[in-house]
Amino acid sequence: MPEHKRHTGGTPKKGTPEYDAWRNSPAYEALSQKRRENAIRLWDDPEFRQRREFGPETREQMSQRAQERWDRDNPEYREYRESVSVGFFKPGQTPHNKDVPLSDKQKAKLDRTGATLSNEHKAKIGASSMGNTYAKGGRGRKGQKTSDEAKRKQSIAKKGKPQTEEQKIARFKGLHKINGSSLEDAYALYLEAQGVAYQRQYQIGYYHVDFYIESENRVIEIAGCFWHGCEQCGYTNERAVKARKRDARRLAYICHKGYAVDVIWEHDLPKK
Repeated sequence: MPEHKRHTGGTPKKGTPEYDAWRNSPAYEALSQKRRENAIRLWDDPEFRQRREFGPETREQMSQRAQERWDRDNPEYREYRESVSVGFFKPGQTPHNKDVPLSDKQKAKLDRTGATLSNEHKAKIGASSMGNTYAKGGRGRKGQKTSDEAKRKQSIAKKGKPQTEEQKIARFKGLHKINGSSLEDAYALYLEAQGVAYQRQYQIGYYHVDFYIESENRVIEIAGCFWHGCEQCGYTNERAVKARKRDARRLAYICHKGYAVDVIWEHDLPKK
C-alpha cells in the first residue's frame, strides 16, 4: 500500500498532491454524494433523531466537560473562578437561614435610622451626582428628553395596569403653580371685608378651585365672561361653547365629591 494511503478507506493524506487531485476527481464527488444521502436518510429516521436529541442531563454533562477542558487549559481563570465563587449558592441549594427571622441584634445592625453620614461619604455622593440637573424639590429629569424607544418601553410596561384615581390625582398634584387672576384678587378683598375665612386654589381631585370656604363646605368659582363664554354677554362662538362644556364637566366632578358650588360671573362681581 502506498505511503499516502491510510485506514480511511483509501483517502489520500491531506496536504499532498494526491489529495488535491483526489478532491477534484469524480470519486470524491461520488463519496460526498453518498455521505449526503446517508445523512438525509439517518435524519429522517425517527429512532435516530430520538437518540440524537439532548436531554437536560446530557446538556449538563456536556457543559461540565466543557468547563473542565477550559479549566485545564486556563489555570489562572480556574483560580479566579474558585476565589469568587466562595460563599455563593449552587443551583438548587437551600440557604441555611431561609424563613429564619432576624434577631433584634441583626435588625439593629441593619437599621440606619438617625445615622449621620461621614464627610467622606458625603463627598462621594456629591462627586457621583455632579453635573446632574434636578427639579426643584427633589430628583427629576429637568432638561432631559425621553427618547422614543424609552417612551415605547414605558407604554408597554404600563399596558394592562390601570391607575387608580388616587394615583392619577397624585400626578396632577403640585405639577403647576396656579396664579390667581385679577378678578379673584378683587373677590378675595371682598371676602376679607366680610370676615369670611377662605382658602385659595384649593385642590379637589383633578382640579384647583378659586375659593373654598371650609365652614360651609362651599366652593366659589370666579368666571371671566370672555374666557368662560358667558352667553348673557353675547359669547356664542365655538370657543365659548367648548369653554362652557369644559366648565360643566369640572363643576359636575366637584359636586359629585360632595361640595356646594357657586359660580360668580364677571358681570355679577361686586363693584368697587
